[in-house]
Amino acid sequence: GQHPMRDPPLIPVELPGGGSTLVWSCAKADDCARIAAARDAMHAKDLEEHNRLLYVAMTRARDRLVIAPYTGRKEAPEAAWCEMVRRGLTARVGGLVLTQAPYGPTALWSNGESASDLPALPSPRIADAIEAPDWLTAPVETEAPSRAPVRPSSAAGRDRAGEGDPAIAAKLAGTLTHTLLQQLPGLRIDQRAAAARAFVAAGAPLLDPAAKDRIVAEVLGVLDVPALGPLFGPGSRAEVGVSGRVRVGSGWAPVSGQIDRLAVLPTEILVADFKTGAPPPVGQAAPDAYVTQLALYGALLRDIYPDRPVRALLIWTRDARIETFATVALEARLASIKAA
Repeated sequence: GQHPMRDPPLIPVELPGGGSTLVWSCAKADDCARIAAARDAMHAKDLEEHNRLLYVAMTRARDRLVIAPYTGRKEAPEAAWCEMVRRGLTARVGGLVLTQAPYGPTALWSNGESASDLPALPSPRIADAIEAPDWLTAPVETEAPSRAPVRPSSAAGRDRAGEGDPAIAAKLAGTLTHTLLQQLPGLRIDQRAAAARAFVAAGAPLLDPAAKDRIVAEVLGVLDVPALGPLFGPGSRAEVGVSGRVRVGSGWAPVSGQIDRLAVLPTEILVADFKTGAPPPVGQAAPDAYVTQLALYGALLRDIYPDRPVRALLIWTRDARIETFATVALEARLASIKAA
């Protein structure tokens, strides 16, 4: 906190044509006019930085600021931080007051009223006792238990095909397939095959090579279906979390789930669910569990987009088979759930 009293050995001097150079600092009495001006400019710049640092310290201190300069036989110079603060406090607050502190006598500045000069506060008034209302001691009414959240993927799980044989390889293949269907639409068509093979090789190094090839072929087959272009087009999204409430019977049930693929189009809403298991025989209806899942998604999406119909797609990746459910079919399935 003390302004430097010695000049550095080199002084920056501005040149007439622009720029600057360093000149050896000799005795101040030997300065020519240009070096003297450069020395004064250097002092002014140093003093400005010296004062700025004090300002930063005084404005950034959280609780207190301690200025503890070291002085020898000479008094602290006027530019020292302690002297600057002392002059400022003396000018604004007044003279020092000698006070006995635990560590010995010390001089303090005092500002404002002392605690002994403040007027005494009136004694607090005790409010009159009031009679407690009846509801304060009345028993709380028992609330009806809330419904457990309905998850579309398990809304009617007992009808789900293949649940009795959850082979590890099949689960791994399903995970890889869903991930590829999520990521590959963002790549150029000519990049998808190589990217899919590299991903499957890295994600399942121990999987049978034929199984790896089958996963890649199935995913590319789904992406190549022309009718699914809007589903994978710009603005579509994968793995979209949704939640809300759906009316079930006379009440409302909380619903939460994750949509495999969603496309919000100007004329309709497309929602798709991918199934990697064995599809049912051609002509046989899809399991009720899957239709229920799409119906619950459709109910949530109709609340978000009431001005557009919702079209649900059940896509079997094994053979790129697509089953379409319009709004009417989804509402019919939802009504059957309510009646059950």
